[in-house]
Amino acid sequence: MSLLQIESASISFGGVQALSDIWFSVNEGERRAIVGPNGAGKSTLFNVIGGQLRPSSGKILFRDRNIATLPVYARAQAGLARTWQITNLFDPLSVYECIQIAIASKGTHRRVFWRSLDSYTGIRAATEALLTEWELWEIRDKPVQDLAYGQQRLLEIVVALSGNPVLLLMDEPTAGLSPTEAERLTDLIRQLPNTMTLIIIEHDMAVAYALAQTMTVLSLGRVLAQGPIDEVRANPEVVEVYLGSDSDN
Repeated sequence: MSLLQIESASISFGGVQALSDIWFSVNEGERRAIVGPNGAGKSTLFNVIGGQLRPSSGKILFRDRNIATLPVYARAQAGLARTWQITNLFDPLSVYECIQIAIASKGTHRRVFWRSLDSYTGIRAATEALLTEWELWEIRDKPVQDLAYGQQRLLEIVVALSGNPVLLLMDEPTAGLSPTEAERLTDLIRQLPNTMTLIIIEHDMAVAYALAQTMTVLSLGRVLAQGPIDEVRANPEVVEVYLGSDSDN
C-alpha cells in the first residue's frame, strides 16, 4: 500500500528549475534510496516532502492526504520525521535534554508549566528507554556541543525517532563519518523496525545498497530512473550519468 505519493511536483527558484514534474511513490515499510549527482535536486525533494519548501505545482500525498500546503509541525504530527545533511541540534543542551524535549513535544502528555519534564513519569521512562536502546546512556549528561561528530549524527536520528514516525527521511546520515563510524551507523539503521518507511539520500553507494530495496535516481531536477536496485544499477542512462562503469571504478 502506498504511503507517500508525489504527483507532478515542480519547484523553481527564479530562473532555476530545481524539480520538474516529479512522480514518486513509496509503499509502507519500503526502504528507498535517492541518489544523483550534486545539484540533482535530492535535498530540494526532501524539503518539499518535509514542508520546508512548498511546491509551485503538484501534489504531495501522505496516507492519501494532500500535505503540500501543511506546515512542518503538522507533517510531524501526521507521522513524518527527518534528519539533516548537517546536524541540526540544540548545542547547549545535554543528550538527555534533547531527547526529553523531543518526546515532550509530541503533546501526548498533559503538562503544566511549573512542573519539570523529569517529574512526568512517562516522559522520563521514554527518554531513558531510548538512551539505553541506542547506547547513549553513558553520555546522557554531556552537552551536544562536546560530542564527537559521529555521536551527534546518532543523536539526531534518535531525536527523529522519538516521535515514533511512520516515515523517516534521512539526508546523508553517514556524511562526514569515518568508515568505522559509517559502518556502525548503517548497522543501527538497518535494525529499525520493518514497519517504518525509510527514504535515504546517500552518496555512498555501499550504504545505499546496504539499507535500501529500491532506488530513485535524480538528474537535473528530474527522475532519471526508479525501481528495484538491481534494475536501476543496470540502467544504461544511470550508469552514464551517475554510477559509472566498472572500468571507471
